[in-house]
Amino acid sequence: MKNPLHEVLSLTRSLRDTTRAKYGKAIDAFCASVGTDPSNWLPLAVEKFLKDQIDQGLDSRHVNNQLNALKTVSRRYHEMLGGMDFAKPIEPFPVDKTYRAANRRSLSLEEAKKLVSTCPIDGSPRDKRDRVIILLGLRGGLRRSEIAAVSWEDLQGNRLLVHGKGGYEEPVFLDRSILEAVVAWKAVALCKGSMFCDVKFRVDENKRPRISHEAVYKIITERAKQAGIGDLSPHTLRHSCATLMRMAGVPGWRVSKHLRHHSPMESIEGASMTDNYLHDLEAPKRPVSEDLELG
Repeated sequence: MKNPLHEVLSLTRSLRDTTRAKYGKAIDAFCASVGTDPSNWLPLAVEKFLKDQIDQGLDSRHVNNQLNALKTVSRRYHEMLGGMDFAKPIEPFPVDKTYRAANRRSLSLEEAKKLVSTCPIDGSPRDKRDRVIILLGLRGGLRRSEIAAVSWEDLQGNRLLVHGKGGYEEPVFLDRSILEAVVAWKAVALCKGSMFCDVKFRVDENKRPRISHEAVYKIITERAKQAGIGDLSPHTLRHSCATLMRMAGVPGWRVSKHLRHHSPMESIEGASMTDNYLHDLEAPKRPVSEDLELG
């Protein structure tokens, strides 16, 4: 008999394959702990399962990822099959700040320049595309999901309309380096509608598929290895954007606004969250100058 949670997962068509696989692993781990009998799927069982994961040495960030997976599956189990939404009452574990601090970083100015240099503006169409993607993260502060969602219609002069979390839309002002890269890419891009398509598809430009945020992740990590930087999360570009702006003497409240933080306290006080984005910042703050240009 098929596990009802896996049945719900198979019926949920909106999930990407990678997300479906992660959710499936969370279901398997949960059922290995509490059993496959739905009568055992209770909030207390979820709490015990998650605490056991902590006791086994998993950090709270990974445990919360499992909880998010169980919450999604639990909710859809209730909606589709009428079962109990057993994970709904469970609150996330406090994030281990020591772990987060150890796993966050920003690129140094030299590393940022090396990364951008792997995609010359006069290079191949793939180079031109990847240069825009990297600069949108490094200078525009866009998340990878936001980069993947960009269309040509979103570009309005030196402003880019960003489609972000929760369905919000906000403009981001593009600097000269991004605009030059966009112009170079647009001259050779064979895709309409979406700004970024998969260049390996040799089909009509209207049929080329939009790149996914997983593809953005792969592009950035491959370019980082090419630059000799090593493992690099796409979100590191967003952290680096904040750090480079502060190095250039940009006030914290402007950095927070550029990154589109929505907390009123961040806007008023100048960035309680923005300060969390500043890493490896040993150089003194100084006025904006050409030495902060990335090429």
